[in-house]
Amino acid sequence: MTAGPVVPPSSTPVGPILVASAGDPFPQAVLDAVVDAAGGERPEVVVLSVARIWGTALGLPHPGLYPSLREMDEQWSVVDA
Repeated sequence: MTAGPVVPPSSTPVGPILVASAGDPFPQAVLDAVVDAAGGERPEVVVLSVARIWGTALGLPHPGLYPSLREMDEQWSVVDA
């Protein structure tokens, strides 16, 4: 389920803005909403992209199940974009 961006009224002071992804690139509409929420000012934006751990071994995280270098590079490219 995808919810639309929540944009505060223009009279509301804007603090840091968090933009999060589960690994997908951000649609242009999301980036436009960040600019609109900032009211034309240059906001502090925190970008969060989640790299998944693919499971557990005996109930504990297993190093072989962590994201590969390629998967991490994909996450960095989402954040950089």
